Amino acid sequence: MLRVTVYALACLASAVLAATQQLAVAVNLSAVQQVMDGFGGAAATAPAFWIHGMQEPQRTDLVNLLFSTDVGIGLSILRVEVLSGNHDAANNGSTGGGALQPDINTHEPSEGVWDWEGDKCQVWLMQQAQQRGVSRLMSTVWSAPAWMKTNNDYRAQTPNGTLGYLRADKKQAFADYLARYVSEYATRFNVTITHVSPTNEPTFAATYQGCLWTAANLTSFIRDYLGPTLNNQSLPPQHRAVIV
Repeated sequence: MLRVTVYALACLASAVLAATQQLAVAVNLSAVQQVMDGFGGAAATAPAFWIHGMQEPQRTDLVNLLFSTDVGIGLSILRVEVLSGNHDAANNGSTGGGALQPDINTHEPSEGVWDWEGDKCQVWLMQQAQQRGVSRLMSTVWSAPAWMKTNNDYRAQTPNGTLGYLRADKKQAFADYLARYVSEYATRFNVTITHVSPTNEPTFAATYQGCLWTAANLTSFIRDYLGPTLNNQSLPPQHRAVIV
């Protein structure tokens, strides 16, 4: 105990001494050690919902503070969510909703049925960010549509403990889903999704939006399905998202 106490006091004394001394730090701006892609923030679904619902002029003031390089901190990266929905595969009721979390649907609630009207808050924020110079829009998937998953649910784990993985026979459908998401946002909303991440928490059995992946399945999906599909889509090269 005595040795530990003496050591702790010695460390504290060293810290106090360092704090009282004037230290000189030399910054050589001509010696580039690392190139940063930028700095950003996340506004996946709920934050965008809150910001979109603000009153003016506070809403515009906040957006300017976030993204303007003239009057704000000039964030250049924005992360959003590819809508996962908060319904089961049969569209039976929502477990979300309320003042803090909007009632949302996935873009393809059932196979071949598309909904592009439910993401107005994120779309608005992405447009505002792009107008202020944000160059990277990263869209992350929490969950594939429920009908593509082994548990037929938007959650990674249902209340009865059933786990949800992407079905093996739906890998191409999910790749097509993400490619169409990028394409539709470019053509419908003039929003350029530059980066797509097919998973958020791949090994966490979340009781909210989520999808479980093994390393082998995720590798196969990106290499054999999502990568080739994004490369072959009809969008011009500047609208083809990078997988992250």
